[in-house]
Amino acid sequence: MRLGTVRDQIGDRLPYAFEDLGEQNVKNIARPVRVYALRPQVRSGAPAASATSTITAPRLSIVVLPFANLGNDPEQQYFADGITEDVTTDLSRIAGMRVISRNTAFTYRNKSIDTKQIGRELCVRYVLEGRRPAVGPPDLH
Repeated sequence: MRLGTVRDQIGDRLPYAFEDLGEQNVKNIARPVRVYALRPQVRSGAPAASATSTITAPRLSIVVLPFANLGNDPEQQYFADGITEDVTTDLSRIAGMRVISRNTAFTYRNKSIDTKQIGRELCVRYVLEGRRPAVGPPDLH
């Protein structure tokens, strides 16, 4: 594959500029790779995006937010994290399902953000949040 293929394919379809960062060494790749940064500044002469246009989330798309640990024992947080990871992994095995990675989902831990906002930010149709009660099975929402 030729260097710059993605930049060339996207080139005029987005109203943003690409900045050539030159060749960079990347872990586990023997040769340097040409890197481009997508800049939020609108290109001059580029058509502006419509204020009413929105990106539609794929029909089968979900993020599993980190489960809250409602127990008094902070050492049990690993159990709540394990539930989150297991649910994320199981959902990712469904053909055609777009599942947001565990690492991205965990950036929302302990943040009070509206689930609709999270869905828009990650472009997913479903947001799963749950909690591990002090006793009993997990509670899903």
